[in-house]
Amino acid sequence: MHSESFFLKIETFLKRIEEFYLKWKGKMEVILI
Repeated sequence: MHSESFFLKIETFLKRIEEFYLKWKGKMEVILI
C-alpha cells in the first residue's frame, strides 16, 4: 500500500465531510432563521 494513495483517500474523505458539513450548516441556518 502506497502512502500517497492513502493520503489521497484521506484528502477525498475530508472533502466529502466538508461538503456535507456545509450543506448541513446551510440547512440549519435556514431552519433557525
